[in-house]
Amino acid sequence: FMSTDLIRSKVAAVRRQHILQAAIKVFAERGFHRATIKAVAAEAGVSDGSIYNSFPNKEALLLGVIDPFDEASAPKTGDAVKAPEDIGSVIRDMLRRRWQSLTPETLASMRVILAEVLTNERLRAMYMERVIAPALELPASAFKLHAAAGQMRSTDIALTVRFLTATVLGLVMLHLLGEKQTAERWNEMPDALADQFLFGLLKLPSNEAQHGKRR
Repeated sequence: FMSTDLIRSKVAAVRRQHILQAAIKVFAERGFHRATIKAVAAEAGVSDGSIYNSFPNKEALLLGVIDPFDEASAPKTGDAVKAPEDIGSVIRDMLRRRWQSLTPETLASMRVILAEVLTNERLRAMYMERVIAPALELPASAFKLHAAAGQMRSTDIALTVRFLTATVLGLVMLHLLGEKQTAERWNEMPDALADQFLFGLLKLPSNEAQHGKRR
């Protein structure tokens, strides 16, 4: 049987997720400045106080919207501790989980989030700390392990993870701007990006190309 504390923790997690889903909808429809805690509470069917129990203010609630999609892109247990045999599988898995988290609702919220962090200095600092820093640190740890194991060529890992992160953000921006090819081929992006990142634009010898086929 589950303990009372565990049951309470699970109930709180479900309530928090329910509030975040409501916040995603309200932020996407109204934008950051017109959205209110009261509107989110009404959408979620809870009291204002229930929201303040988890989120002290509207900025914290906006950043909370990002959390589920960061967890989705985090490495599976052990990825950051022990380097798997195939760096390609690690990159593909990381990108696929990121794309799975980018639902239409989350993308709509990203439009609000990105617009706000560019003009709100306090929120920008929080966004850099809670979102961008982990997005750079997690792949860097995995890449260092693979490089040490001789599974990657010697490269500037700090710049490499920034290239990858910037490309993902750039594709999100193209989607938000309504670029037709990006929107129509959105589900192809994780593997296409992994191929470009792993193999570049140079034509591979046939044996290398065969070895590098998607798993």
